[in-house]
Amino acid sequence: MAPDEPIRVIIRLTADREHIEDAARLLDSIVEPSRANPDCLEFRVFRDAGDPAVFTLYEHWTSFAANRVHAGMDYMAEFVATSDEIFTSEATFVHEINAIA
Repeated sequence: MAPDEPIRVIIRLTADREHIEDAARLLDSIVEPSRANPDCLEFRVFRDAGDPAVFTLYEHWTSFAANRVHAGMDYMAEFVATSDEIFTSEATFVHEINAIA
């Protein structure tokens, strides 16, 4: 993958059972600033239909570098600082994918 090619990222997070709604609010708090980033082509948060504690993020960025810049933004630092209290473990990086057709 060339560093300037668009990239899609899928991330899975599992909330502590006592903090499911806190997790939803925390994830919602990063949607608007993420989408406002001109290098963000798509940013969506999903909740698992069978387990309300499991969330999946689908991100589409103009490049890997753009995704790294996003990861270093203040709103993401706040998310990471708070997420330890809400999620049962670190995010599971599911896939980094690129379209071929």
